[in-house]
This record gives sequence, structure tokens and C-alpha cells, in this order.
Amino acid sequence: MRSVLLAAALLAPASAWGGVLPKDAFSDKAAGTTGANFLKIPVGARADALGASYVAAVDDVEAVFWNPAGLAGLESGGVSDACFSYYSLLETAYSGSAAFAMPLGRRGGVVAGSFIYASQGAIQGYDESGAAADSFTTRDLAASAAYAKTLGRFRVGSGLKLIRSQVADAAGTTFAVDLGGQLERAATWGDGPVDVGLSLRNLGPAIKVGTIADPLPLKLQAGGLWRISPKLSLLMDLHFPVDRDFYVSGGIEGRFPFSEGFAASLRGGYNVGHERDLDGGQDLEGLAGVSVGAGLDLRRFRMDYAWVPMGVLGSTHRITFGVRFL
Repeated sequence: MRSVLLAAALLAPASAWGGVLPKDAFSDKAAGTTGANFLKIPVGARADALGASYVAAVDDVEAVFWNPAGLAGLESGGVSDACFSYYSLLETAYSGSAAFAMPLGRRGGVVAGSFIYASQGAIQGYDESGAAADSFTTRDLAASAAYAKTLGRFRVGSGLKLIRSQVADAAGTTFAVDLGGQLERAATWGDGPVDVGLSLRNLGPAIKVGTIADPLPLKLQAGGLWRISPKLSLLMDLHFPVDRDFYVSGGIEGRFPFSEGFAASLRGGYNVGHERDLDGGQDLEGLAGVSVGAGLDLRRFRMDYAWVPMGVLGSTHRITFGVRFL
């Protein structure tokens, strides 16, 4: 529970902004109280396949979405990195994202920018009597900039994002900050090093759409990565969302090199929070919370895929393409 106390300490100065924390924060009693909920959608197929257990493992451009400190993983190699993701969500809903990161060379550190867009498509409207009315659309976007730097075995990073949500003709804009840290080789278990990470995301004032103001989906996430061998890793994260009880996720990744600079990966994950969302998965034959995926790394190019079952609502398919500028 030390993580919860740390979150409270970090949030205390921010409470003056108003609307940062909902009533009964960090518990299920706060469910349904946040706005800009598109920010909860996991970004990156690799992360999704690993059950969203990613704050200690991410060390490339996708860190801008999970833990800005991970961007510093690009610093030593001096390689710029970009990624593009697309998610088919439910029915007509979809989400897309793009990000680019660049080491600063002699100046030290890594800078990155990102963009997320989400839409639920056309939604049927109803009047006060319950009769069908005109349909409407929702549009959400977030643009961010981040910086990270390596300090010995530590990596630290921060980011600033602009957030906008639109429902029919009503729209609202706000901002938020992301903070993160990673420690490489924090411990050794057996012959494998253990890395740890911590991130605080979406810390900012409430977003007001029309006449309604809702807190942002603030989240504290802590995790560990155990590199059992060069080919096998285990991951586990603790999640503390502002509108839910805390939950655990885990993942496993096998990496299989087949020539220099070329490798394939198989991944699996389990997310207790996702299982709760699906009410135990009565329609999933025990697959609630499960995710699987694969990746292909071709030196400069990479592709990741994740499959996440959603019961009677169908399955979501998530694809990410990455490019390294060597």
C-alpha cells in the first residue's frame, strides 16, 4: 500500500486545481466518474498482449504512452524511433495513435511527441420520451511532448499532454502531465536481473464538456521485469486507477532470434482489471482477462499484434508498426 500513500503525497499539491480527484478516489465507488476515458485504452499491441504489464519493460518510443522514463532506452543507441497503432474496438469504435522519439546526441536525453485519436462512430440519440432522435458522434484526441534522460542505472522522464473531447456539439479541452522512473538491475533473481518502473499518468485538472466537468483518469502504475534469460522474460504490474480498486496484471514474452537483427516474439498476458470489466467472463469460457500476441522484428522495422477477447461483444485486434531510423 506504500504506492497508494505515494500517490496521495504526489496529488496533494495538485488538489488545488479542482476536479483532480473524484469522490471515493482509488476505489470502485468512484467508477463512472472520470472523463476523457479514451486515455484508458492501452496503446501498443506489445503492451496489450502482455496484459498491460509494461511500465518496467518499455524502452522505446511507446514509452511516451506508458512511462516517459522508458524513452531514455533509446539514448545509448542514438536511434530515432517511430510507431503507428490501430485498434478495432467494438462495432464502429476505433482508436489510432502515432509517436516519434529522437535522442539529442551530445546534449543528452531523448525527446518525443505523440498523438492519439479515438471515435465511437455514430451513436443513436434519444429524446426525453425515449423516442429515437438524431444520431451523434464522439471524437477524442490527445497530443503530447515528453523528455527522458538516463542517470546511471536510473531513467527519469516527464511529459505534457493536451487533451480534447467532443460529444455532439459540446467540446472541452484540458492538459495533464505524466511522470515516470525506471531502475535497471534493481535486483537479481537466480541468474536474471530484475528491472522496476513507476509511472503516474494523466495528472491534471478536470475536463469540462458542455456543462459537465469530470476528473481525468489518473493512474499510478508500478511494475517489475524479470529477464530470466535473453529469450524469456516475466512481467508483473500493480495498477492504481483513480476510479477503481487496485488490481494486478502479468505477462510473459519469449523472443526467438533467427539471424542477426531479426527475431520473432510470442506473448501472453493476464489482466485482473480486464476480467472485472467483463464480470468474470461468463461468455468467454475462462478467457476473461487473457490476451495473446506476437511480434516480428526486422532490424529497422517491427510489427506487433495482440488479440483481446471481449465476450459477447466480440474480440479486439490491435496492430502496431514501428520504424527505427538507424
